[in-house]
Amino acid sequence: MHLHDSLSNEARSIDTPNISIYACGITPYSDAHVGHARTYVVFDFLAKALRAQGHTVQLVRNITDIDDKIIAVAKKEGVHWSAISGRYAEKNRRLMLRSGLDIPVEPKASDYISDIVHVVERLIFLGLAYVATTGDVLYRVQAYQGALLVEHQEGALLSQQGKSRVSGEGKEDIRDFALWKRADEQEPGFPSPWGWGRPGWHIECTAMIGALFQGHVTIHGGGTDLKFPHHQSEIMQSEPVYGVPVADVWMHNGSVLSNGIKMSKSLGNIVGWDEALELANERAPGLGADVLRYALLKTHWRQPFDWNDGVLNQAAQEIASLAQKAVGEGVGHGSFAQQLANNFNTPQALGWLHTMGKQGHGKTVAQGLELLGISATAWQAHARQQGEARGLSSQEVARLQQEREAARARRDWAKADDIRAYLQAHGALVQDAKAV
Repeated sequence: MHLHDSLSNEARSIDTPNISIYACGITPYSDAHVGHARTYVVFDFLAKALRAQGHTVQLVRNITDIDDKIIAVAKKEGVHWSAISGRYAEKNRRLMLRSGLDIPVEPKASDYISDIVHVVERLIFLGLAYVATTGDVLYRVQAYQGALLVEHQEGALLSQQGKSRVSGEGKEDIRDFALWKRADEQEPGFPSPWGWGRPGWHIECTAMIGALFQGHVTIHGGGTDLKFPHHQSEIMQSEPVYGVPVADVWMHNGSVLSNGIKMSKSLGNIVGWDEALELANERAPGLGADVLRYALLKTHWRQPFDWNDGVLNQAAQEIASLAQKAVGEGVGHGSFAQQLANNFNTPQALGWLHTMGKQGHGKTVAQGLELLGISATAWQAHARQQGEARGLSSQEVARLQQEREAARARRDWAKADDIRAYLQAHGALVQDAKAV
């Protein structure tokens, strides 16, 4: 598979038989939304596509289960921080299952504290970190010898704009960021050589990739908002410690918009993952997970996805159309999985699948739907139910099908098309016999 590296902006070839994917997961302090769902769907399907191409794939998605936001919610509710992170992590797992996704390996940051401490100690030894006057351990950005993203190069400006996650107190350089945050004994934390405290955000993924993959994965991904500061910081921490690139390919999927405007809590236009599933089920009862996944894959992973009233309707209609054509033994050239080899271009591959259907390659369509986790049989049954609900009995559908085939046999294409349109308008499955 060829993939576009969204960090270097270069094309990369993935030809190793064993592929490791590390996708940044949630900080579980609130309900997941459509933006999370998109990232989960993209990397879940990427793993499935690579396996279909003959690769062995391990997908790991971390859980940042100790974080200032989690602690704030726990304090408000008067419970232990782990109760909050555990609650929302479990809700997330249920959403994955409801959405037809596989549960990946999900390491929790709190289980890797000793690994985090070890990496921080190594960075101090290398002169890339220091203990500030505040007691925090900070990364020394100016000592890093590799390339910096523009955002890190202009860190002082970012800090002035209020975008820095760590205050400037005790810093040698305004761009320096926290590896270990000193905390009072009454606050959530863990023992360390620098006293009671907790890890910074970026160091958690560095330590987990180090522990699980010796510091290197084939593909590292997440939402585009993680490119800076999170993934830039990971590179700065990891590569000096482990001596290898963090990843062969970086994948940052596009953000999620709502009618052209980026989703944000401040604007009140966030759509929850569970809400999205409910809306999808309204389009196809019992099949909403298929609708949501298909809708999210209709947009190329690099591009922003625009959530609007029409995306679910369109997805349901296109799946129904494909299911109608997933009949017979017709086999086209190539496979759906092979179509994904060019930069994991899901909209192009879906377009190819529709072309296969129009050309009568029913078996190829059925196999493509299977890779998508969509049962053609279930959607065909749904179409029949919809047809009967709209006043067409199974006997009437059969009669009209026979009448249509007779029209096709005498090459009365206008009549055949009229019957097809009538049947489809009533949600009935239209199955063509071999071309005459």
